[in-house]
Amino acid sequence: MITETEVKDLAIKQGVTLPRVEKDYVMGWLLWGIYNDPVLSKNLVLKGGNCLRKVYFPDTRFSDDLDFTAFRLDTKQVFHQRLNTICENIHRACGIDFDFDNTLVKTKQTPDKDCTALDGRVYFRGFAGDASVSMRIKFDISQFEKIVLPLQNHSILHNYSDIDACKVLIRTYSLEEVLAEKLRSWIQRTRSRDLFDVVKIVQSEAVPISNINILSAFFQKTIFKDIPLAGQEEMLYGPKFEGIENSWLKTVISPQSSIIAAGNAISLFKDFINALFKPEILEAAGFSQANVSPHNYNVRSGVREAIIEAGKVRKSIRMQYKGRERNIEPYSFRYKITQRGYGAEYFYGFDRTSGATIKSFFLHQIEGVSILPEQYIPRWHVEFKPDK
Repeated sequence: MITETEVKDLAIKQGVTLPRVEKDYVMGWLLWGIYNDPVLSKNLVLKGGNCLRKVYFPDTRFSDDLDFTAFRLDTKQVFHQRLNTICENIHRACGIDFDFDNTLVKTKQTPDKDCTALDGRVYFRGFAGDASVSMRIKFDISQFEKIVLPLQNHSILHNYSDIDACKVLIRTYSLEEVLAEKLRSWIQRTRSRDLFDVVKIVQSEAVPISNINILSAFFQKTIFKDIPLAGQEEMLYGPKFEGIENSWLKTVISPQSSIIAAGNAISLFKDFINALFKPEILEAAGFSQANVSPHNYNVRSGVREAIIEAGKVRKSIRMQYKGRERNIEPYSFRYKITQRGYGAEYFYGFDRTSGATIKSFFLHQIEGVSILPEQYIPRWHVEFKPDK
């Protein structure tokens, strides 16, 4: 295990707190444990913020959790046992002191019955500050996520003095697939970190990327294949950028050398989206602006953002849908193929007005939304997270 002095020196150099460095270090070793495990290494694919930091860009923002797609989702009991086993292996390899009694795994309750996931926690004792304080690493494991580009195997990026002991190959998304996921997430969640990640990938020339592959993956993960300009407009919708500058430095924690001003990031993001949807790129990717979907996509201005904003602060909405008013608790959006065979976006919410149950609504058929003052206690996992 690295020394307290190394942690403190890195915290000063990078302009972050000691716990931030400690957690980043431990997440590297957790990846070592997972990808040396004969079962987990074949089943889990790393994605999200730590996919970027631990595989592609070691100087990018810090992430608080480890996100994976699973080919097969274990039961919570089996995954709990495997987590403790890899933590025991890590303790023997480098001495990190895990609190095994507090390891936690639970099934994530989601409103979409087709979406299954596990939520895990492991705890370890600090080794550079107060050793009596336990710190948490969070795991998100999702099944049935659509992967459209070939997976990659890359050596871990572990910028600490014990790298020789922590070497391992990580199975992960391609950079183009990460970008496509980030663009989808930006539309459906409006998080500063997704905008930052897109800009970081585009700005760096360390790893070549193909706009054609990005666009193709994005269309396969969304409903914009036959309505490409609607996808472009969704990503550039003005109100999505409101408030980004105020929350930027609180939300995006990165080494001092990697900080990007919010205004510059927004400009770079918009330039990238406009370049991505140029006619020649669309044509090369096999799509055309001339294509017209037989099913109109017409999400009213402000509807999506009002739902996202309400979900972030756990407030109910009053929604006009097919001529009726309903009071709804917001939970998530999903792109799916309908029973009639065309792509549509669904909004999942708990209907307090009619039936008191979770329901899915066509987003494009929502006629209006207003945010109500009362808050709700979530019954399922809410995908809209506040920037904090």
